[in-house]
Amino acid sequence: MEDFKTIITKIRNVKDIEPTLNFLDVIGRVDNENIISNWLSFIFDYKKMKSSKPLELFLRYIKCDFEDLQAEIYREYSLTNKRRIDIIIKLAKNWVVIENKINSFECNEQTKDYTQQIVKEIDDKDIDIMFIYLKPNYNKSSPSDSAFKVMTYKELYDLLRYVQKKDFFDKTRFRYFSEFLKLIKEKYIVEQELNFSEKTKIFTEYREELLGVEKSYQLDCINVKNKLCCAMKEIFPEEEGWVIKILSKYIQFFKKEWPEWMHFEIGTWDWQKQQKNISFESLIAKDVEIEYCLHAEGKAGILYGDSVKELEKDKTHFGVRHYNFSDESKCMESIHAIAQHLKEIKEIFAQKVDYLIKN
Repeated sequence: MEDFKTIITKIRNVKDIEPTLNFLDVIGRVDNENIISNWLSFIFDYKKMKSSKPLELFLRYIKCDFEDLQAEIYREYSLTNKRRIDIIIKLAKNWVVIENKINSFECNEQTKDYTQQIVKEIDDKDIDIMFIYLKPNYNKSSPSDSAFKVMTYKELYDLLRYVQKKDFFDKTRFRYFSEFLKLIKEKYIVEQELNFSEKTKIFTEYREELLGVEKSYQLDCINVKNKLCCAMKEIFPEEEGWVIKILSKYIQFFKKEWPEWMHFEIGTWDWQKQQKNISFESLIAKDVEIEYCLHAEGKAGILYGDSVKELEKDKTHFGVRHYNFSDESKCMESIHAIAQHLKEIKEIFAQKVDYLIKN
């Protein structure tokens, strides 16, 4: 028991941190290299961004000489052999070639090929070339050509974080820049690609013990569910023509002669399963919400829906009630309370449903 108290203390001392979302999380394109390259080329394009500051800081950092910022930004720049370079920045006397690697590695010595192809394209022109191999801190890849200088996203972040909203002629463009900065701060300046939560680390450390606890909990939950089912069968016996349909998140009670989709129902519903892992298969908890309903659905809803809604307005019997299943005695108290409530519903409303159907 002392070991479990130690585990619980550790878990309770962990502060829950809500995961932060960025644009790529929202559209389901996390770590998409093409989208990130598109975004970066947009950030460097002062004509689109209405700010030359990001490009200026980048060029100064890599020690690229420039007389002015009359630059052309090319995305997926095509070479004569059909290969494509992620980004090229063309200035009057300098070209900057950027190969962007997020989670990928170089293949087929592509940087050597890029170097040869670009040098051949420039030929005898008076143009200096700089080759940048941009990658997250955690990415262990390296360029095959030594002409490419490695630059991490941490370096990129550290120089771009000084860009301010006042540096933009069109202030609305700052939001695109700040969201990009947020993305690389959260995802690509970290030293490792995966970062488990503290609770995951605790679970991993005590995995066998905790799985043993969960298995024991599940077995006891089965016993509680069986006790509840037995109590309901006493109230809605098969000999009287009652049918009980038991599912994880709801239980239905109806007479065989009732129209299809006409039934009493109690439910714990999806939200409790998702948020608290509470259902009729896992009832052992301190606060369990059970909703009592009378439903006429489908064809039955067309015929009897309005009348059933009138009956269900009786909030003394229908609606949500709270129960405590936190220990053995409270489980039995709650089961008896549920059974008593269902018995009242049956005694008051079963005849009313019978009358409704016959008339």
